[in-house]
Order: sequence, then C-alpha cells, then structure tokens
Amino acid sequence: MGIEITEPRVIVCEGPADVAFFKHLIRTRNLPPFDVQSADGKAKYTQLLEALSAASRFDRISGMLVVGDNDLDPPAAFRNIQEQIQAANGYGVPERPGEPMKSQGFPAVVVMMIPLEERSGCLETLLIEAIYEISPHLKPCVDAYATCTHADEWNEVQQAKMKLQSLISALCKSDPQTALRYAWNRPEEIIPLDRTPFDQIANFLSQFDQLVHQA
Repeated sequence: MGIEITEPRVIVCEGPADVAFFKHLIRTRNLPPFDVQSADGKAKYTQLLEALSAASRFDRISGMLVVGDNDLDPPAAFRNIQEQIQAANGYGVPERPGEPMKSQGFPAVVVMMIPLEERSGCLETLLIEAIYEISPHLKPCVDAYATCTHADEWNEVQQAKMKLQSLISALCKSDPQTALRYAWNRPEEIIPLDRTPFDQIANFLSQFDQLVHQA
C-alpha cells in the first residue's frame, strides 16, 4: 500500500465515510489541515499504521489521531484500537482516549472515540443529531418507519445506520441513493457540519497541536 503523506497531522479512521466527514468538517470549520486516511475496516488499523510508518515523509508527522466508533461497548472498542496500535510495532499506545503517547522515532499518537465522553454509538449517531437539530419534525417520521419495519428491535448502532440512510434518501432529491461518503457532494445540505453535535470534535482538532506537544 503506497501512501503519500501531505500534511504534518494525520487522521486514521475506519472507512471512506469517516474520511469524507473529517475532510468536510475541517474545511467547513476552517480547522488546521490533516491528512485523512481510511483503514477500510475496524480490523485493519494495524495494516494502515504499518503502511504509514513506511511512507516517505513519515518523519515529518507531528501527530497522529486514530479514530474509532464506541459502538455498544466503549471500553471494548477502545481496547480494540489499542491492540491494533500495539500490533503495528513502534507506536506509542495511549492509555486513554484523548491522551497522547509518543515513542522514539514515531509521532505522538492520540485516540479519539466517537461519540466523545465514552457514550455508546457511532459517527452516524452524531450525524442524525445534527439533522434533527435543524429538522426536528423528521424524528417522529423516522421513528415511525423504524417501528413499522421492526428495525426498532435492532441494536443502537444498527438503528443509527438505518435511520441515517433513510434521512439521506429523503433529503437528497437529486440522488436518493447517495451513500454517506458522498452526502456532502450533493446540491442539498443533507448533514450540516456547523451544528453543535460536532463542536467537541472540531474543538479537539483545533487544539491537536498543543495536545501532541505535551507527549
């Protein structure tokens, strides 16, 4: 896997939809530039971290942010990230989310679990909250649809993904089949990134340089 590193800060996240979210959030909020990379799966962080460590300009990275979803068990989800960082060899392994760890010859590593504050859920949880913040009338409609289809019997993360896809389809007249990774490339404002559910993440990214310098 050949990787070109273009920025001194790197975000490592689970998949292409996460990459799109962070790229558009950074642009919308005028945050410091990050190189955003996809691991292409919850179990593939190790491979991406290994590939990054072999890339040219790796020595110019000042800090690396590894992002994952809390899902249904935040402590277990964080341990999964820890174990994969450890398996990549050489990187410092943070003991807690939000705290930097550095080892000789490697950039400082920070883990961000979404939602923050060890709340169960996933990125889609926050995206739905942002949509409901400007269109609260849609919530009872989506909840009724979930009840009608018995999706309300699914777990919290499965429901969030289903409800978000339903909202995207309903809000994107130009292309109701739009996948999340393309939601910010459509003419409609489907998921507004200036809303309060994203404030904590934006503030974290804005202070990332100060954080990694503490490692």
